Amino acid sequence: MSQQSTACSPLSVVPAWRFSRERARTEFKALETWLFSTETMSLPLDEIEREQEKRGREVHRLMLQAHIQARGTGDVGPAIELAPTEGGQGIRLGERREHECHQTTIFGEVAVNRLGYSRAGHPAIHPLDEELALPEDSFSYEIQRRAIKAAVQGPFDEAIERVEESTGVAIPKRSAERIVQGNAPELRSSGRAKNLDLRREVTLYLVLIPSLERKRGPLRLHDPRVGARKSAPSHHA
Repeated sequence: MSQQSTACSPLSVVPAWRFSRERARTEFKALETWLFSTETMSLPLDEIEREQEKRGREVHRLMLQAHIQARGTGDVGPAIELAPTEGGQGIRLGERREHECHQTTIFGEVAVNRLGYSRAGHPAIHPLDEELALPEDSFSYEIQRRAIKAAVQGPFDEAIERVEESTGVAIPKRSAERIVQGNAPELRSSGRAKNLDLRREVTLYLVLIPSLERKRGPLRLHDPRVGARKSAPSHHA
């Protein structure tokens, strides 16, 4: 009798995604109930728009959280082998430990649980970071893109307000400045002047956004020597 494969898909080994998805469905049902309630039927349209947008963001956030959880933790095998440098030897990263980080997205904050590979004296490498193309900053690339776009279109404080109004995410001013300056050295010389003319705004935007895209990808695992290949199980471990 042939043996049935016991391999599991990411969906079967990461049950947390089901919980997040059910929470999203519950939130959507609550939104639907509110929209068709007697009380809401008497509200002005603009008030309904604002409340529906707010509640809808939470549905989107929970669905995104479920998607991230369903992709697993980035387990690529028992170890990662780093490609050797010229005249050197390869390094085997066989210590495995899960680490959680948080990303602020246009829908709100989500948690990312990633499996890290390390060894004594070497920082952990997280394959899921590359798979998801996570930025080093805790703000997602889409939030960064919107912050940069808003920053070159007007006063900096107003830019932060525009991002919050469109996403519900309040970016601290220092964080917003770090995002813009980190992705766009060209903007430093402009002084973020309040009277930028339209041509200057468009020029900056065309320069900065491609700069962010280049920074975004294609990404590599943090160590440039990473071969990203699985290591065969060691019988001497």
